[in-house]
Amino acid sequence: MREVNLIAHPEEFFDLMGLHLPVPEHHKHYLEMLLKQDQFLSYSINNYNHKYLPWCSENGYSSPNAYREDEALPMFLKWAKDSCTLDSLVLMEKSKYQFAPVDKTNQFRGELLLSIGMIHPDFSVMKLVAFQREVDLPEDWEALCERLGIHSFLGKSEVFMRECFAAYEPEKAKALQEHIIAKLLHHLAVPDNELVSVSTSEIVIKFPEKGMADLLVRVNDIIGRSSCIRIKMTPFRDNPVYDVIIKKFGDSDLQGKLKALREEKMEVVKNQRYEEAAKIREKEKEIIEVLGKHYDAQLGEQCILENINPLYWVRTEYAMQQGKLSETKKLLVNVPDRKFYLYFRTMVLREPLEQEDLLFIQDGTVAKWVIPEILE
Repeated sequence: MREVNLIAHPEEFFDLMGLHLPVPEHHKHYLEMLLKQDQFLSYSINNYNHKYLPWCSENGYSSPNAYREDEALPMFLKWAKDSCTLDSLVLMEKSKYQFAPVDKTNQFRGELLLSIGMIHPDFSVMKLVAFQREVDLPEDWEALCERLGIHSFLGKSEVFMRECFAAYEPEKAKALQEHIIAKLLHHLAVPDNELVSVSTSEIVIKFPEKGMADLLVRVNDIIGRSSCIRIKMTPFRDNPVYDVIIKKFGDSDLQGKLKALREEKMEVVKNQRYEEAAKIREKEKEIIEVLGKHYDAQLGEQCILENINPLYWVRTEYAMQQGKLSETKKLLVNVPDRKFYLYFRTMVLREPLEQEDLLFIQDGTVAKWVIPEILE
């Protein structure tokens, strides 16, 4: 069976994984939802329960957070200062490539866009400086944590990595990132009507007519093919989030079969029987398609202008496969904790709401969104 329950300290797990946790006591419910989108999350749950938590306890830490804040973070900071990289760096007074943030995302809502983003920007610029100063630095963040003796669970957490660099020369790291992005933007010469946004680690443009292959060659030439800076290109589209209510399809046998298949799939994936998992996935798809026809029809009726929530949107990311775009995942953007799983259930999973999806903490007590259509 897949693991969805956390033995202890669910807040720390959700924090390190960058996940939303409106009501800690219902963390199992949230994980069950998230696992439908990310089946490999169960590996992190297993590592947290059976490796990280016992290790923290065996080494005398009162909690995993105590280890992170009192030991792991100071360990990184001591190494970083002793390594003489960013802390002793004297920045150029002004880069010849002038960085200027841009945000025109609202003008391009619904269009196919392309993110040109730096992978692990803080670590990347540190590695760039280390290379120039002939300081030995591992290939990636996880390997650096291993060298420093920081537990591997933290080495896999981007949240912990950001926390480390937020405490170590953040202004210098930001300045270097701005220089790299400004240089990239200058040489790409993106027309103003195709430029969507510019931040310290990402440029977003309208999806190029010639596709990504030619653009990737240009980016590599600008950054340098042997550079420490790695760029990831992600096609995506932002669409509205709607306030909708999906009513459950009445076939309980079909719902039961789907649940059983998902449990079976997680078990075989856990045991690395991937061919068997693929066969189960095909059976799962057949049931999802049947249910999806009913749920999509309801969404189609309700996804109208009157039901748009203008504060939030759902981002669909794609990958290029054999010259065609293939959807990889959906993400909610700007949705706060207290409403995250309400919209995650309807707009991402496209399923009927459950009672726990509506709960959140208000002034220290559990509150609930009132939606008459699903009241018990």
